[in-house]
Amino acid sequence: MSKSISIFITLFITIILTGCGTKGLYHEEYISKDIKPNLNKVTNTEVCLASYNNEFITRRMSHPLPDNEITLKAGEINYKILNEYTKQYFNQTSSSCNNTSLKIDSHIKDFKYDFNFFGKGTVFITLNIKVSKGEKLILDKNYFIEKDNKIITNFFSITQKSTDNIIELYHRSLLNFYETDFKKDLLEVL
Repeated sequence: MSKSISIFITLFITIILTGCGTKGLYHEEYISKDIKPNLNKVTNTEVCLASYNNEFITRRMSHPLPDNEITLKAGEINYKILNEYTKQYFNQTSSSCNNTSLKIDSHIKDFKYDFNFFGKGTVFITLNIKVSKGEKLILDKNYFIEKDNKIITNFFSITQKSTDNIIELYHRSLLNFYETDFKKDLLEVL
């Protein structure tokens, strides 16, 4: 009997300490309802987006137990969300630039996430955005995004659904950032 209990405790501790991993990929459905495709678009300006499609960020929560790792395809998600955002306002978006393009270079510097004891998920995103009009740099700014939502979970039973919610929150937070803070800054420099 004590051997069974010992095996159970060993397995339980192993599961708690090792956690599991999740791949964070782009999911269009997380942002599609917030995209406005029928807006009047700027037709005389081409927007060129820098691509960091092969950049991954792997993070664990800051709490020691239970451990859950997310490997986020941060560059690709950011690029695709920024592309959807710019296509709302500009007729021409591309990843190849010319000297007259409005070039937007948005680079994710860091990503962190956390759950608290009350089941709330939070994402922390640090990014740098450089915007050039032709050859002239018109915006170079670091941004920090902190967004949370109410994820119904128990801290000690974080599941795949919980980490999927963090990945969705990452998508929604980026789009919301582009629609608010970035849009304001971009309009000021144009």
